[in-house]
Amino acid sequence: MKKIFFLLFVAAIAVACGQDKAKIKAMEEEAIALHDEVMPEMGTIIELKGLLKARMAALDTAGIAAIDTTAAPVPTELEILYSALEMAEEGMKNWMHSYEAPDYKKSLEELEPVMTKQLEDMKTVHAAMKKSIADAQAALAQ
Repeated sequence: MKKIFFLLFVAAIAVACGQDKAKIKAMEEEAIALHDEVMPEMGTIIELKGLLKARMAALDTAGIAAIDTTAAPVPTELEILYSALEMAEEGMKNWMHSYEAPDYKKSLEELEPVMTKQLEDMKTVHAAMKKSIADAQAALAQ
């Protein structure tokens, strides 16, 4: 009887560990899917930054730049959009640089906080990239 309880206990632990690892795997897959969705947009960001820079240069040469050179410059809408694109681009680079594939030999208690942070960070990068691209495209279309 003791052997049966021991075997059931071991089986229950094995099933629980498998479910824990499945949760981590699902989080990893979601983070990678979000990454894969927006990674191709890095080229779009670079292109939009170039277009914004050209538009800003054209406005400067047309004499639309600030007249009062003694005052602190106020960022224009185009500069703010450019900065948002840069931050989104940098966010992706930082996420990729700091990404750690889960080591499934570790316990759930060790893996879950790391994967939760990586997933939340990728969600933030994903949203920042989508928004900055849409905002820049809208401004350039005017």
